[in-house]
Amino acid sequence: MQHLRLVGVHEDGMHLLLADDDGNRFSLPLDEGLRAAARRDRPRLGQLQIEVSGGLRPKDVQSMIRAGLTAEEVAERAGWSVEKVHRYEGPILAEREHVAGMARQTRLRPKGGSHGAAPTLDARVTERLRSREIDSGSASWDSRRTDKGAWTVLLVFNAGGRQREAAWQFDPLARTLSAVDDEARWLSEDEDVQAPGPIPAPHLTAPTRPSHVYDLEAEGGITAPTPRRREGETVDLMAA
Repeated sequence: MQHLRLVGVHEDGMHLLLADDDGNRFSLPLDEGLRAAARRDRPRLGQLQIEVSGGLRPKDVQSMIRAGLTAEEVAERAGWSVEKVHRYEGPILAEREHVAGMARQTRLRPKGGSHGAAPTLDARVTERLRSREIDSGSASWDSRRTDKGAWTVLLVFNAGGRQREAAWQFDPLARTLSAVDDEARWLSEDEDVQAPGPIPAPHLTAPTRPSHVYDLEAEGGITAPTPRRREGETVDLMAA
């Protein structure tokens, strides 16, 4: 690497004049990048580098992964190889898994009550899926966070012959959940306010059989009507 020394400022005031040990002279533009370097403003230098290269910083790539994009989607947007994206996604995928786990263990607030004996989201979801004969073990949990800082927890499961997704907004600090769609409301809310489930609940219908209903007003009091005598049947006068 060749070392240069500062000689002065060009008469236009927009360039620095530099020279090497052999007396060769060079000029360096006094641009924003140089000023940021002189101030040791690393964030601004990083931003300028992005603008010049047209690429993204690892931090920007990780933000896209945190928002739920796959490595392939991020690579296409950033102009990176998928292998390069994989080098930065590990900590973010672990973070998403951790947040989803926190949400699953969050107790649901009963309507008009406290968290005391309330079930966790995971327990309630497992119960509701079982009531529709859906294997909760085949469901998958995930989370994502937008640029605004709000976390969304997701559950993907199969029901009614197709894949479904339920979403909740989750505040990790307050440990509160809010259903975003009908699937989430059915899976987590109290029975008196929950939305209809994705598939009908299995139920048995009792067999019906005809029965005589005695109408007090139409048939005259509480005495049952006298049975009608079949034709040709003799009458017992003593009994009558």
